[in-house]
Order: sequence, then C-alpha cells, then structure tokens
Amino acid sequence: MAMLVFALAANASVQLWGASASWSRATEQRQDTLRRIDADLLRREYALRQAALAWQAEAPGCEVAAQRLRQQLEADGAPLPAGVSRQVSTEAAAGANAFWLVYRAEPLGLERRRLFSASAHGLCPPPEAESAPLTDSEVGA
Repeated sequence: MAMLVFALAANASVQLWGASASWSRATEQRQDTLRRIDADLLRREYALRQAALAWQAEAPGCEVAAQRLRQQLEADGAPLPAGVSRQVSTEAAAGANAFWLVYRAEPLGLERRRLFSASAHGLCPPPEAESAPLTDSEVGA
C-alpha cells in the first residue's frame, strides 16, 4: 500500500513539474515576443521623430506629411518573430492624416496598437484662429 501511495505521489509530482515547466516556457516566449515588438515600435518612433524634424524645416503641409508618415511606418524594419505581423491602417476619425500601426502575434493572441498622426509630430499647420469671441464656459469663468 505504501508503494502505491508513493508511486501516485511521484507521478503527480512529475506531472505538476512538467506543467510548470511548460507554463514557464510559454510565459518566457510571450515576454520575448512582446519585448521584440516593443523594440521594433521604439525604433520606428525614433526614426519618425528624426524624419519629422527634417520635414518641419520643409513645411510640407498635412497631406504630404501624412503620406511620408505612412511610407515611414510601412518601411521594412528589423525582422519580427515568427507568427507576428505588422500592419498600417488609416484612422477614419482623423481623416487621412493619422495611422494605426498594429502588431499581431496570432499564436499568442497578442495585439499592440499605436496611433501616429502628422499633427502630433507638428507637421500640420495650426487651424486658423476663430473670429468669434469666447464664451464664459470656454474662458473658464
């Protein structure tokens, strides 16, 4: 009887250890994938900021700046991990001047999204000042 209890306890222990090791590997893979996605995103943000500084001197206008922004986002970068895709799509609410950069890791069920816009980088001219006087609520009275 003692041998049976010992065998069952050993079997349960081995199964528990195996499940724990599998979970640990999956968590490590998930963290590595997130780290590589975030690193690619940071590289793209840095490149966009550098390009935007050069574009500001030209003052290309919103539409041209948005086209350049999209081209910069769609440019090939560092290779992504297997199963990870990168996609650029237009933000409907902001017109054609803002874009979503979306990373999807299908096997892990992960998604990272970042919104980029030409106006956020200072590439769109400010809107004309309205001639109507401000109301009390707009002034903060």
